Amino acid sequence: MSFNNKVYDILKWIAQIALPALATLYYALAGIWNLPYREQVMATITAIDTFLGIILGISSYTYKGDGALLCKDGGDDVIVSIDSDDEDVLKNAKMLNLRVETLDAAEFAIEANDIE
Repeated sequence: MSFNNKVYDILKWIAQIALPALATLYYALAGIWNLPYREQVMATITAIDTFLGIILGISSYTYKGDGALLCKDGGDDVIVSIDSDDEDVLKNAKMLNLRVETLDAAEFAIEANDIE
């Protein structure tokens, strides 16, 4: 399972900021104002937050990025090439997430020929 960047960022904000803040707020206010189900509400929000964190962790682990930055040692220089299945992403993106792959000379030549 993998989310696009916008959905991932929104869900991450909810999991890291909104739900913990909401659980803390209700727990504190329930203690002050004697609101019902103090522990149950906090535990429910925390359980939802934990589940969301696991889903985001799986998405992050399986995320392949926008492509790969292929690197080869060129003596004094490092030779790089970008490999991506989505040409539109490379042309239109303001930012890219690339995996870095270090290749030997033979692998680099094969990958570079596949890109052209």
